[in-house]
Amino acid sequence: GRNVASGDQGWFPSGAVRPFVAVPLPDLSVYPWYAGPMERAGAEQVLAPRSDGAFLVRQRVKDSGEFAISIKYRGEVKHIKVMTGEGLYRVTDKKVFKGLVELVEFYRRSSLRDCFKALDTTLVVPFKEPESRAGPRAPGAVRSFGSAKARYDFSARDRTELSLREGDVIRVLSKKGHPGWWKGEIYGRVGWFPANYVEEDYSDYC
Repeated sequence: GRNVASGDQGWFPSGAVRPFVAVPLPDLSVYPWYAGPMERAGAEQVLAPRSDGAFLVRQRVKDSGEFAISIKYRGEVKHIKVMTGEGLYRVTDKKVFKGLVELVEFYRRSSLRDCFKALDTTLVVPFKEPESRAGPRAPGAVRSFGSAKARYDFSARDRTELSLREGDVIRVLSKKGHPGWWKGEIYGRVGWFPANYVEEDYSDYC
C-alpha cells in the first residue's frame, strides 16, 4: 500500500489497519462566511472597507484542502491558519473540532484571545452579511478612543455597565458622561465601566 500522507510505499500487516471511508466535507458555500479559494491579498481587499470584526473563511490557494480565517481587527486584516490533521480542525493545540463549521461557530461566541492574546475579538460579522444584520452595534460606526486593559475585576450592577476581568482589553468608545466612568466595548457588549479600574493600552498589535 501507499501512505497518503508521506507518499511511502510498502507492505504492512492487514490486521494493523481498518478500512477508511472518507467523510465528504459539507457544502461550505451555503455559509455567509465562506469565500472559497482566495489568496491573502484578496481577503484583505474584501475586508478592508468593513468594520472591525468582519471575517471570512477561505480555502488556501497554495495548499488545496487547507483553510484560513481572515478577520479585520483594529483597522487591519489578520490571517489565522486553520490546522488540520486526523480529521480534526484547530487554530491552536488547546482546542480541536470535528469540523470547520463547529470551529467557526465556537469562535463566533468565544474570543480569539484564548489562542492569540493580542486578538481580543470574536468572529462578528460574516463578510457576505450587511453589518446592520449583525446586531445593534456596528463596530466601525463609532469613534474609538483606543483601548484600555483592565487592572481589576469589575461586576456590572445593571445592563448599562460592563463587567470586566483582569487583563481584558476594552475598546474605549467615550470618556464623557458620569465623572470617573468610561464607555467601552468588549466581547460584543457595550457599557460603562470605572476608569480607575483600567489602564490605557498603548501597545501595538504584533
